[in-house]
Amino acid sequence: MDIPEKAQELLDMIQNYGDLQASNQVLISFTNLSEKFTTGELELAENFLLKNKILAGAKTREMPTGDLSGCLKRLEEIIDQPTYEEAVIDFHVHSSWKHDGIKVYELGNIQRIKFSEEKAILKIGDKEIELTPSKNEFELCRAMFRHEANEWVDWSEVYAEMNGKDVSDVAKEKKAIRDTYARLNERIKKEVSIKDLFIWRGNSIKRRL
Repeated sequence: MDIPEKAQELLDMIQNYGDLQASNQVLISFTNLSEKFTTGELELAENFLLKNKILAGAKTREMPTGDLSGCLKRLEEIIDQPTYEEAVIDFHVHSSWKHDGIKVYELGNIQRIKFSEEKAILKIGDKEIELTPSKNEFELCRAMFRHEANEWVDWSEVYAEMNGKDVSDVAKEKKAIRDTYARLNERIKKEVSIKDLFIWRGNSIKRRL
C-alpha cells in the first residue's frame, strides 16, 4: 500500500511521539502539528490513516490548564477529567490553528503486532508477513521478540541469539546484522506501511512495538 506523503509524515510524527509517551493514546499539540501541516493537509492525512485502520481514532480536545508536558505525566488521569472537553473546531471554516488544542490519536494497526515462531509469521494488525525459518529475517525477529518492546539490546547479543555463537569477526558480522535489520524494516514499510519497526542506535537495536 502506497501512503501519501502527508499521511506518512503524520504517521512518522505519531510513531515518534508514541515512543516518548508509551501509551495507546498519543497526544500532539496543535502548535506542533501546525509546523508541518495545514488544516486541510492534516484532515486528509488523518482520513487516510483512519480508513486504512492504521489509526483507530483521532479526536480534537481542548488543552487543559498547564502545558502539554505536564499533561503527559498524568495522561490517563487528565483525559478522564472534565477539563478535557471536546473542542468545537470546524477545519473547513477556520483558516488558522486553535493553538490551545491538542489531537488525541488512538493507535490502530501500528500497535497490534505479534511474531509467531511456529508459523514463521510477523503479524501487524490484520496483515501477515511470511518469513523463511532459519533465514536472517526470521532469526532477527525471533531474537528481538524475546525482548520487550523498546528494550535496547546490544547487536552482539542479537547476533549470538540469531546464530547460536558469539561474534568472531566484528566488522563482517555487524554488517550482516545491519543489512538484515535494514532489509526487514524496508519490507515491513512496503507491506504494512510501518516505518522503522526496528531502531539501530550506536551498538544497540530495539523494536518499537
